[in-house]
Amino acid sequence: MDFTAFTPEEIEAAVDEAHKWGFPIAAHAIGRTGIDHCVRAGVDSIEHGAQMSAEAARDMKEKGIFQVPTISALRGIVDHPEDVPVYAVEKGKQILEVAQEVFRRAVRLGVRHACGTDAGTPHNPHGSAPREVMRMVEWGLPAMKALQAATANAAELLRVPEVGVAEPGNAADLVLWEQDPLDDVEALLTPAIVMKAGAVVSMPA
Repeated sequence: MDFTAFTPEEIEAAVDEAHKWGFPIAAHAIGRTGIDHCVRAGVDSIEHGAQMSAEAARDMKEKGIFQVPTISALRGIVDHPEDVPVYAVEKGKQILEVAQEVFRRAVRLGVRHACGTDAGTPHNPHGSAPREVMRMVEWGLPAMKALQAATANAAELLRVPEVGVAEPGNAADLVLWEQDPLDDVEALLTPAIVMKAGAVVSMPA
């Protein structure tokens, strides 16, 4: 599974062009070599990162590169062998075996994480970010850091101003829960109130 689609020079050119225009650039990379090339080139995030080496993780921390682990994409495949092609399930299981330990090592080394699901893959619909947060906690990311991955970190990575942090002057896009997600992360699945720009857009009847 360790093969690359682009040369280091091609990746460096893509990173340079994106940053020249002020845009972040993400790399969907699973294999070790591809991850190494992308980290050296200075991408802003590694999506997946299942075979990330310890050296790459240390470099990511040093450079401020985020990992977006997309655990939901793997779980959607591995947990549904009844309607996912056998080859995809087998590949997913192989990746899952190493991805969890790699993620835990990245947490220990201080790599910052952002929340993303790779939505559109089997059994992984759009709107599943709360479950991705839960899965990051299940894999060893502290609940507070997992919530930051879905809010402040994601906004920083995408360079979206005025969201992700509740402070004066920012957009009042807020979610409230009856229970504290820091005590029970499953509370994320049952929000009490959702607000957009300070206006309530969803709440229980």
